[in-house]
Amino acid sequence: MSTVNLGERLFAWVTEEPNGNVSVVGAYVPQLGGHLPMIGRSLDHIMALQEFARAHKQNTGQRVWLREYKMVDNTEDL
Repeated sequence: MSTVNLGERLFAWVTEEPNGNVSVVGAYVPQLGGHLPMIGRSLDHIMALQEFARAHKQNTGQRVWLREYKMVDNTEDL
């Protein structure tokens, strides 16, 4: 069995905004092209961004946590 995540699972650092909405945390990473959402298929890569998630929490006072998305719905092939 393959251990490669082909997109059935996504991991994201998310935050609860003051209005109650949950959104993906972003980080400014000039080496990678600027401001990027902290979401991806590799848990190892997302965990490597934990310091940015912690900084978001400290700077905003908002709740920040790691979320795993598992539901896949392929609605249309092109």
